[in-house]
Amino acid sequence: MLGVAQVLNRSDGKPFDEEDRLLLEALASMATVAIETVQLYEEQKSATEAVISGLLMGLEMRDPQGKWHSQEVRACSRAIAREMGFPEEDARRIEWAAALHDVGKIAVPDRILTKDSSLSSEEKSEYENHALWTREFLEAMGFSGEMAGVEAIAPYHHKRFEGGGFPPGPPDGKEVPQGARIIAVADAFLVRMSTRWGQYPLSQEDSLRWVRQKAGIDFDPEAVQALHRLAPKLEEIRVRVRTAAVRRLGHE
Repeated sequence: MLGVAQVLNRSDGKPFDEEDRLLLEALASMATVAIETVQLYEEQKSATEAVISGLLMGLEMRDPQGKWHSQEVRACSRAIAREMGFPEEDARRIEWAAALHDVGKIAVPDRILTKDSSLSSEEKSEYENHALWTREFLEAMGFSGEMAGVEAIAPYHHKRFEGGGFPPGPPDGKEVPQGARIIAVADAFLVRMSTRWGQYPLSQEDSLRWVRQKAGIDFDPEAVQALHRLAPKLEEIRVRVRTAAVRRLGHE
């Protein structure tokens, strides 16, 4: 049983009749379909979240230097989107795309992902293929509903605002979806505070300054401005992500 419908007293004071009973049964049937649809949607969303969490956990196990990175980019990208005034539905789609922005790294060799020093030009070229693999992977998954379109956002977060970047080919420059440009800002900001490939990690303040210097060249100026407005909350966002991840692992 999903629920009970109760009606009390007709507005005209007359007793309910057979027509009223049939009308109530019809309304109850419509309500049942609506409730079951919502339940199925919530179950599907939970299943999708579980699959994505599993993919990210697998990626983190292969790439210890990138631990929590995708989850931090996810949270930061959502915050930027909301700061820029995106509706909840669009912000949620950008959040999903951000969670999956690096899923193509699953195909990147361990010798590159775990390397402690800077990459050679050949290794860098091989690493950049992860954007193509991300696109192929997400296109094959055939997302629908609120996740429809993530395959047109996630693979392009390494495109430059004034043109260029990877993967090669369209979209390019300002044709790149704004969701991808938001993820680019969040990703770059967080990467600059890491020790990946032997780079010197920057403080949050210096990382923000580095991103701002590249606004209008590598990064969307509006997204950069939104990131700077969020500066007082960024550390809180990162701590919240890591705390949730630790709790999840402890529960599992």
